[in-house]
Amino acid sequence: MNSQSSNVDELIATAKHVSEKMRAEVGIIMPTLNSARVPPAIRPLLQHAEILGVGDDGTRDEIFETVPREYLDIVTDAIAACPEVFDWSRKSEATEAKHLPEVAAIGWMLLGLNLS
Repeated sequence: MNSQSSNVDELIATAKHVSEKMRAEVGIIMPTLNSARVPPAIRPLLQHAEILGVGDDGTRDEIFETVPREYLDIVTDAIAACPEVFDWSRKSEATEAKHLPEVAAIGWMLLGLNLS
C-alpha cells in the first residue's frame, strides 16, 4: 500500500470515528447499507454515505464541520466521478424507494455537501 492510499484510509477511518461518536451521543443508529439496492456505479459512494448520510440536521451539520476537510474533498471527488448519483437520487426520491436507507443516506450526504 502506498502512502497516498494509506492517507486516504486514515482520513476515512477518522471521519468514520467522528461520525460514529456523534451519532452515539444523540442515539442515532445507522442502518447497514445494502449495495445490492443501488446501481453498481453508485456503490463506491455507500462507504461515504454510511459516514455522512445522517438524517438529523444538527448532527449532520456537526459531522460535516468536524470531519477532516481533506475527507470531504475525497467524497466530493468521488461524487464528481459518479454524476449519475444525482439522477438516481432524484428518481428514487419520487418512488417508494425513498424509504430505503441507501436512498436516504445518499440524499442526506448530498444535502450535507450542498450538492442536492
